[in-house]
Amino acid sequence: MLTQKRCNTPLSADFKAAEATDGVDTVCSSQPGLGESQKANFSPRFGFAYEVTPKLVARGGYGMFYGGFENSVVETYIDFPFQFYLSYPYLVPNQPVTFANGSIGTLKTGLTGIPLTPAAVEPGGVSFTGEDYHTPTPYTQGYNLTLQYALTSKDTLQASYVGNTVHHLGSYVNPNSPREMLPPGLNVTNYIPYPDFTPYITYTKFAADSHYNSLQVNYERRVTSGLNVLANFTWASCLTNAVDVLNQTALTGYRAPFLPGFGMSKDFGRCDFDINKVVHFSGIYELPFGHDRHFLRTGKVVNAILGGWDTNWIYTLQDGQPGTVPCTIPTTTGFGCNALKVPNVGLYTGAHSAQHWMNAAAFATPPVATSIGQTDFSPLCDGPSQYRGPGFNHLDFSLFKQLQLTERFRLEIRSEFFNLANHPNFSIPGFSENGFPASPGALNYNNPAGFGTITSTRDGQNDQREIQFAAKLYF
Repeated sequence: MLTQKRCNTPLSADFKAAEATDGVDTVCSSQPGLGESQKANFSPRFGFAYEVTPKLVARGGYGMFYGGFENSVVETYIDFPFQFYLSYPYLVPNQPVTFANGSIGTLKTGLTGIPLTPAAVEPGGVSFTGEDYHTPTPYTQGYNLTLQYALTSKDTLQASYVGNTVHHLGSYVNPNSPREMLPPGLNVTNYIPYPDFTPYITYTKFAADSHYNSLQVNYERRVTSGLNVLANFTWASCLTNAVDVLNQTALTGYRAPFLPGFGMSKDFGRCDFDINKVVHFSGIYELPFGHDRHFLRTGKVVNAILGGWDTNWIYTLQDGQPGTVPCTIPTTTGFGCNALKVPNVGLYTGAHSAQHWMNAAAFATPPVATSIGQTDFSPLCDGPSQYRGPGFNHLDFSLFKQLQLTERFRLEIRSEFFNLANHPNFSIPGFSENGFPASPGALNYNNPAGFGTITSTRDGQNDQREIQFAAKLYF
């Protein structure tokens, strides 16, 4: 598809011939752009609060929220109707490059010998980029129901159901992939819809979904005797078939998005942020020593040394993130494959450490495809997110003191400890993003010695204990 102002862009005869052979039409958009967006998005919202008893309150709400496209995976900034590359490597050392028209590439002639026009581009190897013409807006339906009970005048307990459903999430798919099951070892070009073009086409399809459901329990104790406490627990589940193209996630890619009877729906698995259980515990405590406190209230020297100290802390304890083990060998041609979980074999049997997080014997390669067009999808195996990585254990703590120097001047000194216990929080096995190389064979279950090895932490360079001291003068 071409925009209105590019409708007269010349295309090479070979390119047009390849289009005709593969059933591809070049059309002009009736719009200034290359798509139509929704213009009548309706987002109703409502909520309620009801005092059941003087100590019990019920609250709830529902809302529909439409997302933006600032994080869209669409490469709409590239040239249209397609993006192409021309490569002219030098074949003889110390000799200039010779272009297709016979001219020599020098500093003087530059790129003048390269035909930088669509009319000169051959179809072989051209990679298309596209998206849904009628682009649906991603939207979220959020809903919650909360019961809050006053245990005392200072203590409250709250229990909530919180959930959401998201539709029309954008993900990359490749429409130039096979439409039937193929045994391994075949030439995929012979079985794709557009064989005269590259087998890898980038297309954004707004058809992914996600579902989140959680129980959230919250306890709060307001300041009493210098103590303020906030504790909460979340038990949640998140499922999706959306692929995050910018970060490594549990769903690393679609196995067969255009295979009839399979599609994107078969790749529903755990969201990369699906943390089954989460505990947070935080608080502020005024140590009971010094002026206006319970103990050692008199004496300037005692108050200057022991009085006026406060502490606060945040402790986080979480389950691990989900991960996927792919097949070690191809079981088909042109499709993805996840490893088979062996029944009745312990997934974490063994050391269960950063050196061997999982049991290699718990995974196996599914059967390979044996015939073209077979209806047995077992070579693609089960969905993603077969395991969970290490949990997260983190404590931040601070100690600070106020010193009233004069009526006008006040000094605050504080020390802050991040990851006080210096506890390493490891990533999932095979993680290789953010500059961290994965251990070779970390997800190769045929190599038990290296399988399940973890070589990075979730906080990266900020994972180790950090201590800082500061002083602030108020006047």
